[in-house]
Amino acid sequence: MIVDIYIFIGSFRMIRKLSDRVDKIFVLFILLAPIFLFFVYVFFFIDIVQGANFTIFYYFAWMTGFIAAILLYLGVIKPKSIEDRLRK
Repeated sequence: MIVDIYIFIGSFRMIRKLSDRVDKIFVLFILLAPIFLFFVYVFFFIDIVQGANFTIFYYFAWMTGFIAAILLYLGVIKPKSIEDRLRK
């Protein structure tokens, strides 16, 4: 969680310094990933508190984890096809 805060703060500062719109979008993906990772913990906690085997929050947790992984991939790897679409 502490690392997520540093990633969030560093990404926010970097967005303000960048001038290229496309680079800002990719850094925004990195900025949003820790928020989704935080909600993974929240949803798993709610699932445990409810006491049932698998509540809807269990699946929400896995979905937010999957979204965070995609956002990190897009922000770090910057696929050429997506970059070309954003530059148009």
